Amino acid sequence: MADTLLKVKDRLRGFLGKGGIHGLGISRAKGAIQVYVSPGDDADQAAVLAELKKQAAPYGVVLVEEAPPRSTSA
Repeated sequence: MADTLLKVKDRLRGFLGKGGIHGLGISRAKGAIQVYVSPGDDADQAAVLAELKKQAAPYGVVLVEEAPPRSTSA
């Protein structure tokens, strides 16, 4: 049985913190995993994203370039 989008997203959590990836989400409308990456040219980013895309199959990957959220310290 094929994995659902949520299961694939959970499986891809190992990519967090690599190649500028700081968040994962899903887009049911697009049948894709949303990958939030820091803007910029990270030397490892292309290789990391290529591997992530292979592991996300049969679902697509939508890249969202944005700065990671800032942590708030109280």
